[in-house]
Amino acid sequence: MARPPAPASGRRQRHPRLQGRPGISGSIDSIGSDTLNNLMSFWAEGFRKQYPNVKIQVEGKGSSTAPPGLIAGTAQLAP
Repeated sequence: MARPPAPASGRRQRHPRLQGRPGISGSIDSIGSDTLNNLMSFWAEGFRKQYPNVKIQVEGKGSSTAPPGLIAGTAQLAP
Protein backbone atom coordinates (compact mmCIF):
# COMPACT_ATOMS: atom_id res chain seq x y z
CA MET A 1 0.00 0.00 0.00
CA ALA A 2 1.44 3.37 -0.95
CA ARG A 3 1.86 6.05 1.68
CA PRO A 4 0.08 9.35 1.23
CA PRO A 5 2.34 12.19 0.16
CA ALA A 6 4.00 14.18 2.94
CA PRO A 7 2.81 17.77 3.46
CA ALA A 8 4.84 20.56 1.88
CA SER A 9 6.71 21.04 5.17
CA GLY A 10 8.12 17.52 4.78
CA ARG A 11 6.66 16.37 8.12
CA ARG A 12 3.81 13.91 8.38
CA GLN A 13 0.74 15.13 10.20
CA ARG A 14 -0.65 13.02 13.01
CA HIS A 15 -4.30 12.12 13.07
CA PRO A 16 -6.15 13.38 16.13
CA ARG A 17 -7.28 10.73 18.60
CA LEU A 18 -10.88 9.75 18.05
CA GLN A 19 -13.23 10.64 20.85
CA GLY A 20 -16.47 8.90 21.73
CA ARG A 21 -19.71 10.82 21.47
CA PRO A 22 -21.80 11.12 24.62
CA GLY A 23 -25.30 9.71 24.63
CA ILE A 24 -24.71 6.89 22.16
CA SER A 25 -26.15 3.61 23.37
CA GLY A 26 -27.58 0.41 21.97
CA SER A 27 -26.27 -2.96 20.94
CA ILE A 28 -24.16 -4.44 18.17
CA ASP A 29 -24.18 -8.14 17.38
CA SER A 30 -21.36 -9.73 15.41
CA ILE A 31 -21.90 -13.24 14.06
CA GLY A 32 -19.47 -15.01 11.79
CA SER A 33 -15.94 -16.24 11.42
CA ASP A 34 -14.45 -18.15 14.31
CA THR A 35 -11.02 -17.31 12.86
CA LEU A 36 -11.69 -13.59 13.34
CA ASN A 37 -13.31 -14.04 16.76
CA ASN A 38 -10.24 -12.81 18.68
CA LEU A 39 -9.85 -9.79 16.40
CA MET A 40 -13.54 -8.87 16.77
CA SER A 41 -13.30 -9.23 20.55
CA PHE A 42 -10.25 -6.95 20.58
CA TRP A 43 -12.13 -4.41 18.43
CA ALA A 44 -15.17 -4.62 20.71
CA GLU A 45 -13.00 -3.95 23.77
CA GLY A 46 -11.61 -0.77 22.17
CA PHE A 47 -15.05 0.31 20.98
CA ARG A 48 -16.49 -0.11 24.51
CA LYS A 49 -13.83 2.26 25.85
CA GLN A 50 -15.14 5.01 23.57
CA TYR A 51 -18.83 4.08 23.85
CA PRO A 52 -19.42 2.40 27.23
CA ASN A 53 -23.22 2.42 26.78
CA VAL A 54 -23.06 0.20 23.68
CA LYS A 55 -23.40 -3.51 24.33
CA ILE A 56 -21.38 -5.65 21.90
CA GLN A 57 -21.85 -9.37 21.50
CA VAL A 58 -19.35 -11.36 19.43
CA GLU A 59 -20.21 -14.89 18.28
CA GLY A 60 -17.61 -16.84 16.31
CA LYS A 61 -19.60 -19.78 14.97
CA GLY A 62 -18.09 -19.98 11.50
CA SER A 63 -18.23 -17.93 8.31
CA SER A 64 -21.33 -19.73 7.06
CA THR A 65 -23.34 -18.17 9.91
CA ALA A 66 -22.57 -14.60 8.79
CA PRO A 67 -24.93 -14.19 5.78
CA PRO A 68 -27.98 -15.70 7.53
CA GLY A 69 -27.34 -13.45 10.55
CA LEU A 70 -27.31 -10.35 8.36
CA ILE A 71 -30.35 -11.43 6.36
CA ALA A 72 -32.36 -12.26 9.48
CA GLY A 73 -31.32 -9.00 11.13
CA THR A 74 -29.77 -10.77 14.13
CA ALA A 75 -26.32 -9.35 13.32
CA GLN A 76 -25.05 -5.92 12.35
CA LEU A 77 -21.51 -7.13 11.67
CA ALA A 78 -20.55 -10.38 9.95
CA PRO A 79 -16.79 -10.98 9.70
